[in-house]
Amino acid sequence: KRNDRCNFVCDKPRTRKRLWESLRKEPLHNNEVDCSDDVPHRRYFDAKSDPIEVLIEAHNQAQSWQTKRQILSLFASDFSKSEWQRMIPSLLKWRIDQARDHAIKSGKGQPVQDKPLFRSRINSAKVDHFLDFISRPELLQDVAFGTKTLRLDSGERIVIPAAVRTLIPSRIIEQYAAYCKQQEFESASERSLYRMLDVCSASMQKSLQGLDNITAEGTQSIDSLVKIVENLVENAADETWGKRIQHKIKEVKRYFKTDFKAHIGKEENCADHCITHSLSDPKAENYTSTCNHNHNINCERCESLELVLQDIKYELDLTEMDDEQRSRVEFDLKQCETSIYARKAHLLRTITQDEAKQETLNKLDQETCLIICDWAMKFLPLKYRENMSEFFGKRGLSWHASAVVTMNAGNYEVECFVHIFNSCTQNNCTIASIFEHLFRSIKAEYPLINIAYIRSDNAGCYHNGPLLLCLPEIGKTTGITVARYDFPEPQSGKDICDRKIAPMKAHIRRFVNENHDVVSAEDMKVALESHGGLKGCRAAVVEVDSSQDLYEGNKIPDICLPYNFQYETNVASLKVVKSFGPRQKERGAIGKASKTAQAEIFSCSESTCILTFRSEREAQAHMDTGKHVRELESVSLMGWDLKTTKKRPRFGEKVKGYLIEKFQAGETSGNKADPQTVSREMKFKNDENGKLFFQPDEWKTAQQIKSFFSRSGRGNRVGKINICDLSLAGTL
Repeated sequence: KRNDRCNFVCDKPRTRKRLWESLRKEPLHNNEVDCSDDVPHRRYFDAKSDPIEVLIEAHNQAQSWQTKRQILSLFASDFSKSEWQRMIPSLLKWRIDQARDHAIKSGKGQPVQDKPLFRSRINSAKVDHFLDFISRPELLQDVAFGTKTLRLDSGERIVIPAAVRTLIPSRIIEQYAAYCKQQEFESASERSLYRMLDVCSASMQKSLQGLDNITAEGTQSIDSLVKIVENLVENAADETWGKRIQHKIKEVKRYFKTDFKAHIGKEENCADHCITHSLSDPKAENYTSTCNHNHNINCERCESLELVLQDIKYELDLTEMDDEQRSRVEFDLKQCETSIYARKAHLLRTITQDEAKQETLNKLDQETCLIICDWAMKFLPLKYRENMSEFFGKRGLSWHASAVVTMNAGNYEVECFVHIFNSCTQNNCTIASIFEHLFRSIKAEYPLINIAYIRSDNAGCYHNGPLLLCLPEIGKTTGITVARYDFPEPQSGKDICDRKIAPMKAHIRRFVNENHDVVSAEDMKVALESHGGLKGCRAAVVEVDSSQDLYEGNKIPDICLPYNFQYETNVASLKVVKSFGPRQKERGAIGKASKTAQAEIFSCSESTCILTFRSEREAQAHMDTGKHVRELESVSLMGWDLKTTKKRPRFGEKVKGYLIEKFQAGETSGNKADPQTVSREMKFKNDENGKLFFQPDEWKTAQQIKSFFSRSGRGNRVGKINICDLSLAGTL
């Protein structure tokens, strides 16, 4: 063995022979050693002998730490650490310990046998299960701009639309772990889940304003609550109270962002979570549905928001501050409360309206299709080479996308029909013409289809009475009958049309980069059909007679409130449904009056007991031996989630004069006023006497001021602005 070690350490034959002879003939040494750090056993080597010098030289010339450790292990226990550091100044004590450990576990001078590391592939079922979870609409939103290139193992590249992930990876994996626990499914390891999220590229959602204004305002209002609490603490409110309330506010924000959607259902015992209870209108019998279960559970996380607002209002009443400051805080608190509850209702309606789409997809067969339509952003003409004058002042081309979902052999198929216009007005007449041409194209492509479900956003060209009432006539002429028209919750995220539009734009840009110009609708059609075109995409250049219009007398009262319109073919009528969740009656149906029960005028003396009785004897018997029935102190009212319309007062002359002055100053100087800054200035502006120039009921939010400036600018562009007619109408 020693001879083998010499062969391993020394390369030259003469040196190897000298080392081997020294090892055989070297006497044992019992020299004094330094016992400050360790006491070695009897030594077989002398520090000044030739073998030691050879081994030290071999150690210094070794390229890797593994080789150096093998050399040191030959005589690591024969010298103390201090002696070693005198012989090799750069040697660390940790390496001496490692060499001694190597001599004990692996043997002196023996190489370490590397254990093979085997990697096993993740089960495909686990991968598919996780991908299905992260592809849910509540976790992933598509955007209508930008694409990403997906590179496959085969080297092939696929261009996919960009997506925005609404949660951070740690929160997604936390929810997935809880989901797998409920489903009793064994998921992949946490590290593998993180790696899959890295591979499935998606942008992290940082700014909400462009995606969902309601959510953005609600989130901003929650942050404003924190600032209000900080303001109260600065005005002598209890600091411990402030920290506790701020922590609760953060919990409310986290709850709305993550778990609230998972708690929503039609059979929930919590009134805040029950879709049927939340969307039933107690003031209209035809829009009311009765729950078959009791709402006897109070959600602590939902109630936390109301308790936080009550605590802030109570502390505001106790805090000493001047009237002006108190008015500003009360105004901000009221705006925050309105925005937060609006976001809560927005989340529930979003879940409800998505169920309409899922139900339609389950109904699809050989004779039924689902049409999802939307206007794309106007396409700005592109040239391969364009000068500066052509770059500015472009006029966009309107194009409309209609995604048709059909069922074929148990699989969903999607075909996108694109209508391109050189010039058009995006009104209900244009949409009616598009539907007529689309139905004829579908009938030619799929002769068996005779029923269509339509889904679009809430734009005015879609959500109006004249269009909804003319669709049955279009169905008669084309052979395709519209069964139902569904509208999603406003600003509830992107749909399939945006996923189709994104690769179309990229395809057109690639066509332009090949030395082509796209300046007209005909050029867009050629670009979309270049290189074999896009799979599942058909384009047509159309023209609409702008002089024609639908009969405006066909109006539906409060058209903005209902979201679902079902066409009854047997009775040739239109069923209007405010929300998809509750089972509501047809509009105009009158139910029979119910008999009035005998009044129960006697109640229990216990203040929290809700039982009532018909006679004094029954009440006394209950109070003597009966069991009290207590009700929750705070229960959400029926219909709390219904969409409502707000009547906005007109601007006062003083407010209009101030805003017009700000607007005109920006138009003259070019430095336009920021609505947020103007809104803040209105709260602090004082008159000559040092009092508030505007009263709290005259203060306007940044969104209201922004709408006022927008109408003023639009009036200036058309040259017919009337200052006196500018009002707050239409500002939301």
